[in-house]
Amino acid sequence: GLALAVESAGVTCARGSASMPERGATPEHAPLPAAPVFPGRPPASPETLPEGTVLGTFTESMEPDLMTDYLSGARETLGIYAAERIVHPGWILRLANRALTENVTLGPWMHVGSTVRNFGRARWGDVLQARSRVVRNYEHKGHLFVDLDVAVLREDGAPLSRIAHLSIYRPRQVAEAA
Repeated sequence: GLALAVESAGVTCARGSASMPERGATPEHAPLPAAPVFPGRPPASPETLPEGTVLGTFTESMEPDLMTDYLSGARETLGIYAAERIVHPGWILRLANRALTENVTLGPWMHVGSTVRNFGRARWGDVLQARSRVVRNYEHKGHLFVDLDVAVLREDGAPLSRIAHLSIYRPRQVAEAA
């Protein structure tokens, strides 16, 4: 495995790790069902995001122009993504953010962290879908958090990634200002 930390002025700002599963390992997670996107995108709240709720599924085509724009904006220096027409893992992680934003309206919010397990590669031109379920919705130190379980699949149903995604959907400062 690989472990890394990002520091600024002697303060650790972020930590991460990466490892490879045993060769031939398959997804161990139960499949997530497809569901319609929430009508009218209600405001994010404990009432609209209760534990166990299946969020609406959305699809997105990995169009080449979109992918090259992302690589440029992300300042990606590895040429393999464009040369091999592979969807960047950062774009896959964006789909986990959208699992939330496509279903509820949000004010200021923060993506706190994710644990990503990849099972396959997405290629430019593929149509991907994100299916998700609320695992936990809770308050901590005045912030409202939501944990999502997000499955990213190709249109043919092949699993690409499983993401445990944590967000603060209502920072305490927003609640205090209201």
